[in-house]
Amino acid sequence: MLRILTYHRVVADTDPTIACRSVVSANPETFARQMRYLAQSGRVVSMERVVDAITTGESLPTNSVLITFDDAYSDFGKHAWPVMKQYELPTTVFVPTTFATSPELGFWWDRLHRAIELAHRPELRLDGLGTLPVRTSEERAKAMKLCSDHVKTLEHHRAMKFVDEACDAMGGVGESPMPRVHTWDELRTLAKEGVTIAAHTRTHPILTRLGASECLEEIAGSHADVRREIGHALPVFCYPNGSADERTVEAVQAAGIVVAFSTNEGANELGKTNPLLLNRTNVSRRTSAMVLAARLTRIGTYIDTYRQQRLAHGAVNKASRA
Repeated sequence: MLRILTYHRVVADTDPTIACRSVVSANPETFARQMRYLAQSGRVVSMERVVDAITTGESLPTNSVLITFDDAYSDFGKHAWPVMKQYELPTTVFVPTTFATSPELGFWWDRLHRAIELAHRPELRLDGLGTLPVRTSEERAKAMKLCSDHVKTLEHHRAMKFVDEACDAMGGVGESPMPRVHTWDELRTLAKEGVTIAAHTRTHPILTRLGASECLEEIAGSHADVRREIGHALPVFCYPNGSADERTVEAVQAAGIVVAFSTNEGANELGKTNPLLLNRTNVSRRTSAMVLAARLTRIGTYIDTYRQQRLAHGAVNKASRA
């Protein structure tokens, strides 16, 4: 059985670059306790070993754990990797390659959250959502969720246009500090120190909201970018937002990828779980070291799988009512 952990950002709760708090996985102190537990467990395996197990049938240790980071936020190198290097824990960072080339670009969710946070108007009028009050923290939180959910329903280019227009309507992000992605120079340094760098598309679109040719270009192009910039690239890929359907899986296969990662909760039984739709375990700010340990038990695995089934069932019911 293989459990795969998903991290995004590791930053202090007061870090001024925090815009979207839902992508903060842990503060540095909690993360250090989690890594100490994982190091003591002796269960952590590398991405290379997982690929070998899937492609050759080589067995993994019982209850293995793979650690992954999505989006290549620059605080990985500042807060996460020094701890992992201390404990000699292998990890993989999935990078959206256009952002590594142009680190001044901001992810749409960070831009949107920061713009709503800084909005100077009592209410916002947005196409598709109508009028949203943003006077209080509760109203702003509700507006953020409504906007984020709406973006994920749109075709990609329309979604990015909506984000641009929404940020303009709110006055933009001004001079406020925004999080950035690691540059290629930084990623090359991390790779030399043992971090696996892998593809996460070029521009982080929801692939199910793209046309077939654009979808393939995002996947194959990002994999080629990693190989060009780092010098090598394992045949692995991470779906943005975890969104994948039959067409995107076919595109991943066409790009030569043999292992790909969703955001579905649960464990993986190699030989039975689809290697192009591997399940992962998301780590959030509520995940203490003790909670993490509990989630990696057999009972924790059952609970995560049950929660995922409930979520999937709810999504099907919602779609059928639409």
